[in-house]
Amino acid sequence: MKRFWLFGSMLFCVSALWAGTINVPADYPTIQAGITAAVSGDTILLAPGIYSGAGNRDIIVPAKGFHLLSEAGAAATIIDCQGTASDQHQAFRFSSGGGTAQTIEGITIRGGYGYLQGGAVYINNTSPTFRSCVLSDNAGHHGGGFFITGSGASPSFFDCVFARDSAGDIGGSGLCRDHGNAYFENCVFESNVAANGAFLCWHASPTLVGCRFSNNFASATGGAVFLQDDCDPTFTSCLFENNTTLGYGGAIYNDERCAIGGNSQPVITNCTFVGNAAPTGAVLFNDQHSASCPAIPVFAGCILAFNTGSPAVVNRGGNPQFSCTDIYGNPAGNWTGDIASQATINGNFSADPSFCDAAAGNWHLKAESPCAPLNNSCHTNIGAFGVGCSDVSMVLDPDPMYAFFAQAIEPMSGSIFVGNLPGGHSAAEIEAASVVINGSLVPTAHTLLSNHPGFIGQVLKTDFLAEAFLDGYGLIWDTAVVSYSLAGEYLNGQPFSLTDQVTIIGHRAGDINGDGQVNIGDPVFLIGYVFRDGPPPAYLEMGNVNGDGQVNIGDAVYMITFLFRSGPPPVPHRGE
Repeated sequence: MKRFWLFGSMLFCVSALWAGTINVPADYPTIQAGITAAVSGDTILLAPGIYSGAGNRDIIVPAKGFHLLSEAGAAATIIDCQGTASDQHQAFRFSSGGGTAQTIEGITIRGGYGYLQGGAVYINNTSPTFRSCVLSDNAGHHGGGFFITGSGASPSFFDCVFARDSAGDIGGSGLCRDHGNAYFENCVFESNVAANGAFLCWHASPTLVGCRFSNNFASATGGAVFLQDDCDPTFTSCLFENNTTLGYGGAIYNDERCAIGGNSQPVITNCTFVGNAAPTGAVLFNDQHSASCPAIPVFAGCILAFNTGSPAVVNRGGNPQFSCTDIYGNPAGNWTGDIASQATINGNFSADPSFCDAAAGNWHLKAESPCAPLNNSCHTNIGAFGVGCSDVSMVLDPDPMYAFFAQAIEPMSGSIFVGNLPGGHSAAEIEAASVVINGSLVPTAHTLLSNHPGFIGQVLKTDFLAEAFLDGYGLIWDTAVVSYSLAGEYLNGQPFSLTDQVTIIGHRAGDINGDGQVNIGDPVFLIGYVFRDGPPPAYLEMGNVNGDGQVNIGDAVYMITFLFRSGPPPVPHRGE
């Protein structure tokens, strides 16, 4: 009797603490209705489709935590705002302090129009997180895609795309202002249009890491970025390629207006600038208006190469600072004008960066590049990308790979990219049907690509099921670096074999259901296995969280005590 009382008590605790899932449109017809009905911690799951009309646009986001997630990713889940200049509509308005517990993931937002407050998304004094989202074909006067404002605003964007958004005045893709200090990582800003800057910063200090600005256009200033009035952003490992303006600053316009609002001093580290164009300042136009308030953008470890229309850097007052930077191949001038004195100091130089394949847009470096760590006086990597084309024959993606991929509800895939083959062989010479991974794993698909970052020429993309790949290594705890192989034959029958390594992030002690997290779902899963004939853990050792060598109700009790009573943590059972 006591055992059943304990079982019932645990189920009661689980039901009280378990965050729910709201399905749209199955449970609620619109996104707004789903968000309104959610309680903090809920997931709102969007079925694939196009969401438009009332309830699916102009969504007011309340101050509570939730995860708005698409079932099938951004390509299949679209919010179409259908906004125009005369009938304005946005997708989301965040303005009530929901904090970082609000996440929007895997959604495309298009067709938004907001005149002064962002075409698609307005964020005021709050900090939501966007993951793997696409903001495309939105418009406005200030901020075509997003508008971020207020000292309480620190939103984050991971792996997002801002494409073909437009602004009549400032910030084609969007803007950060009034201390709205956003964070962007691995985001793409592409083919956005504005009078001033595809991305605008005004009285703010956003951070951008690993981002790409490509093919953006500004009719007046700042083809990619416009910085004005006390704007101190940091750009790290970013690529600026083929951005254009008809005025000042093909990639960046830096405007100091201390008399009005303050200085702008960006810090730009390990970035690559290629193919940008402007009549004045192919990469940078540094504009200082006040002698007492210097405009001093800082470039460290950057490449400014093959930009056109004017010298790479044009300075009207101010004093841009460069270190460990290569400025080369800009037809109208490299180290010229006010920056000429820095050409050979602080590790600066002018030499061909030796990109892997500039014609294909592969801005990785050849091993002999002067920008590679072994070949420059700074002994550091210069530019956004490292050496990536001399010795690379095989790359696995994702790396690292997580062990819980093997237990994902939806089958997870990985890919191995093969090129730069020994003996000068081309990837097109591989007999795809002959390829095996790790001696026996048969790939699910093959695609011949014309190029891929880190390779020269054609590349064979070989796909595989993550579950089958990971099962070959058995149960891995913690983190392990393992070898993998790919073998096959060329069309002429000649065999080949390649070996490399990949990092596997192993199982966590307590992650009984194998979803990569340790939470209440794990004892629930174990209870289902012990009492309800539910599925067993992928490896039985995963359920032995108390380390006694057995998997039973004691492990479920141990987990609940750990989660809710500050009990001892679960321990990995390694058969020791």
